[in-house]
Amino acid sequence: MVKLFVFGDIHNDEDALFSAIERARDSDLVIFTGDITNFGKFLKEELSLLAKIDKKVLIIPGNNETNDELEEAVKQFKNIINIHNRIIKIGNLNIIGFGGALKMPVKTPFEFTEDEFEENLEKLFKQLKNHNKTILVLHEPPYGTNLDYIKFQDIHIGSKAVREIIERYQPKIVFTAHVHECERNICFIGKTMCMNPGKWGVEIEILL
Repeated sequence: MVKLFVFGDIHNDEDALFSAIERARDSDLVIFTGDITNFGKFLKEELSLLAKIDKKVLIIPGNNETNDELEEAVKQFKNIINIHNRIIKIGNLNIIGFGGALKMPVKTPFEFTEDEFEENLEKLFKQLKNHNKTILVLHEPPYGTNLDYIKFQDIHIGSKAVREIIERYQPKIVFTAHVHECERNICFIGKTMCMNPGKWGVEIEILL
């Protein structure tokens, strides 16, 4: 069994970051689902605080920091690993990371089209055989769920490609972010539990 602490979307909110640092101390592994900054500001400073967690931290970029920025910044920290577009193995558990968000009306630093999400996630899943031992870490939520719904506009803004990948491969758990008003929400797509842990985070235990 592995005990995870998962959070995301802090956007330079150091109260949330300090809270996460304290709560994560009893965890085996920490996962961050993107947008540690607002448009990349103070990225190294935020990572230096995150590194105070004496655990391995797996992180992806949100749409507010680019993968290149994050990849360069994490080089300074031995316990922080950028897992964007990568697979990490923890025991017999596979963890796939893919950051960024769908292209938006107002451009943000790290965005993808539906086709790009489909192509890249498909390549990652095809490298694995045991999908029910896989955790998918995303910033972009799946379309048509309580993880991508903006109530005041009455619209869903998530990725249809992400949803199709989840339906096709049925990973054990999907962690997302991006839509702040959906934090702490949980839904199921088939047998896959999908969750937005929010900036205050969640603790969850996974059987290996």
